[in-house]
Amino acid sequence: MRAGFLAIATALFTLAAASAQHDHGKGGPAVKVLSAVDIDEKLDGKAARATTLEVTFAPGAAGTPHRHPGPVFGTVLEGELDFQAGPGPVRRLKAGDTFYEPAMVLH
Repeated sequence: MRAGFLAIATALFTLAAASAQHDHGKGGPAVKVLSAVDIDEKLDGKAARATTLEVTFAPGAAGTPHRHPGPVFGTVLEGELDFQAGPGPVRRLKAGDTFYEPAMVLH
């Protein structure tokens, strides 16, 4: 079963940079931008953007560990996802579960 999740990220990067941070090679996730809105808040003194992404992994696929300059909030839409942020334990998330990635934490 494929796993899909919805992530809302506050970030400094452009959409091209956001997509480049995910592994789009063989077995990497499919990333679909649902919305991208410039926001009034600044992050490290720079203009910020709130981006909503739908990320879909094929069965058994994994993303490359990476960081985001802003926090990420996500919800698993379907399937299951093994998730780890920083040194915390790996958690198996199922449809309806939510997760949080603090800014600049490897996940």
